Amino acid sequence: MNRRAFIAASAGAAAFLFVAACGNVGIPEARASAPPGELPNGLYRVTAYPAPPDAPGVVPYDPRLADETSTAPPTWVALDASDYVPLVIDAPPLPILQTDGRLRLQITLANEHVRTLAGFTSRNVGGRAAIVLDHEVVSVHKQRTVITDGRMQISRCTDRACERILTKLMEGSTP
Repeated sequence: MNRRAFIAASAGAAAFLFVAACGNVGIPEARASAPPGELPNGLYRVTAYPAPPDAPGVVPYDPRLADETSTAPPTWVALDASDYVPLVIDAPPLPILQTDGRLRLQITLANEHVRTLAGFTSRNVGGRAAIVLDHEVVSVHKQRTVITDGRMQISRCTDRACERILTKLMEGSTP
């Protein structure tokens, strides 16, 4: 990925808040109907969480992918792969340490995806969005507001989830 894949943001510029959610339903011994290996990096509309394993668009979600110390068991999440925003960013993410010791990430999408994000967020306020990195759901968040300028925050991560998301974004963003 090139530099356009980095996240650019400033401290006061974020207009979007995701709040992480954890499931408590174990993954049954069924196959996902939408293999995560086919999902490009992005934000996806969640249609069911936790989801029955036979629902359309179901993929596994293991919170330990983002936070190896998580005690939340793996579950299923149903995604609408037609309603997503490619996670293409311009500069490094801006990690901000919150008073509770957790990180909040401020990011800005590349200009060509600002309009897509605005449409996605206007359709999904109050709903959930999944962050897919390296073809896997790494985190599920509640969407709080509409974003019109392409700048957003990822916050309320579990203990290490924002750190892991930050690392994955930085690893996948080198020229």
